[in-house]
Amino acid sequence: MTACEALLRAWKSTPPLLQPKSKVFYTGRKGRPRAGIDLTVLGLLTQTHRSAAWLADLFGTHPRTVTHHQQCAGLKGAGQAPFQTVVDANGQEHQIHRPTRPEMSDISDEELDKLLNGIVGRCPGYGCGQIKDALNRLGHRVCRQHIDASKKRVHGPNLTFSQ
Repeated sequence: MTACEALLRAWKSTPPLLQPKSKVFYTGRKGRPRAGIDLTVLGLLTQTHRSAAWLADLFGTHPRTVTHHQQCAGLKGAGQAPFQTVVDANGQEHQIHRPTRPEMSDISDEELDKLLNGIVGRCPGYGCGQIKDALNRLGHRVCRQHIDASKKRVHGPNLTFSQ
C-alpha cells in the first residue's frame, strides 16, 4: 500500500464531523478570509490523480481554491492559453486563437436524424437541451440550431398552442 492510499484510507475512516477541513487565515483585509490547505496533504492527494472537485469536497472548499493552491505549490501547471503568438516565415508575429473546447462534430444531417429519432423514441419528452446532453454522451458535440433543424425534419414543425 502506498503512502497516498494509506492517507486516503485514514482520511475516509475519520468521521466526517471530526475531520479537519481547510483552515481559515485572517489576513486583516476586507472580505472573506483565506482558506489554507496543508500543502503536503494536497501534494499527496494530487498524486492520486483525483479531480479538483473531488479534492474540494474533501477539504470543504471550492474547486478553484484547490486549483489555486495546486498552482501556487507547483503541483499543477496552468492550462493552455487561448491566444498564442506565432512567428511566420517572414518574421511577423500573428495572434492565433486555439480553442480549449473540443470541436463541433462533423456529423451529416442523415446521421443526426437517425440519432435524434432513436433518442426521442426512447424518451419522447426530451427537450432540446436534454437531446444535446444525450448526443454529448454519445460523443457528438452538436449546436442547438442543428438539433432544432433535425427535430423539425424528423418530427415536423412544433404545434402551436391553439391546435
